[in-house]
Amino acid sequence: MNVGVDLGGVVIDSSGPDTFFGPDYLSVPPVYKAFDSIARLNAVGKVFIVSKCGPRIEEQSRHWLAAHDFEKRTGVAEDRWHFVRARPDKALVAYVLELDAFVDDREDVLEVMPPPVHRVRFGSPQTPGWPQVMAALNLRARQAGQPLA
Repeated sequence: MNVGVDLGGVVIDSSGPDTFFGPDYLSVPPVYKAFDSIARLNAVGKVFIVSKCGPRIEEQSRHWLAAHDFEKRTGVAEDRWHFVRARPDKALVAYVLELDAFVDDREDVLEVMPPPVHRVRFGSPQTPGWPQVMAALNLRARQAGQPLA
């Protein structure tokens, strides 16, 4: 299963509509269970980071990922980190990468994902955190005959 994952609010514990870093941005923690869950997903498929941001936040995001040993801890190499300038461009990346699922905390991003991408809204009542996201993705994978575990 190939899965796209948003960064701000899904991997990086940030509040607000977009990834935002203050002056001490490296101290912003990861979302609870994000690294462990992404490592599990990456062990059975490929995970791609797909984030919308401008050049300055992209640079800080890349620095944050490196400083938190994201690649080493999850197995998601830097060549699978994709940054786009507009939210609808995430759908184009999902199409090009032939993603099976996409995890994002914004409904407007998920609404434009191309079929057959399975949409998982992080922070929703059904999937408020990574344990529930993993359960939803495992259910989807089992339905496709490819269970995650």
